[in-house]
Amino acid sequence: ARLGARIPAAARLLAGQDRVRAALETLPTTLCHHDATGANVFRDATGIVLIDWESVGPGPVGADLASLLCSSVRRGDASAADVAAVRDDAVDRYARGIRSAGSDVPTDVVRLGLDASTALRWKLAADLVAALDAGSAPRRGSLPDEPAESAAAELVALLDLVLEAAERVLS
Repeated sequence: ARLGARIPAAARLLAGQDRVRAALETLPTTLCHHDATGANVFRDATGIVLIDWESVGPGPVGADLASLLCSSVRRGDASAADVAAVRDDAVDRYARGIRSAGSDVPTDVVRLGLDASTALRWKLAADLVAALDAGSAPRRGSLPDEPAESAAAELVALLDLVLEAAERVLS
């Protein structure tokens, strides 16, 4: 009952993974960290520093932005409301950063990369269904003591963001 209309949307997302992958394959590639979560991104007086570079390699534009935004909520390093509030600005800043590095990637292409990379996170829906069906409390990785209801609310809100992104890619 808690996931309601999200279940058919999640089923469409899962069934559309081949189209999501096809969308990603059309995008320009860039150097990606591939683990850009809040736990691996720091800010100091000189700027932003990323650690844990063991997965670095090529990837579609927007993929690291999806990791940062989605994985940070899943881990408990950020809230889904914060992600929703900064997402458009983050896309604009990412696109400006790509352009300042010499690549002419339009902002709408970065947004497609973010949306398609976000739509790969179908496992969130499966994990929520499994936890709720089993009567267990979903948890966020960095917050083991977070109240179960708060964790569930954040993960459902994140699922909404994933399903919205998937709808933009699949429609």
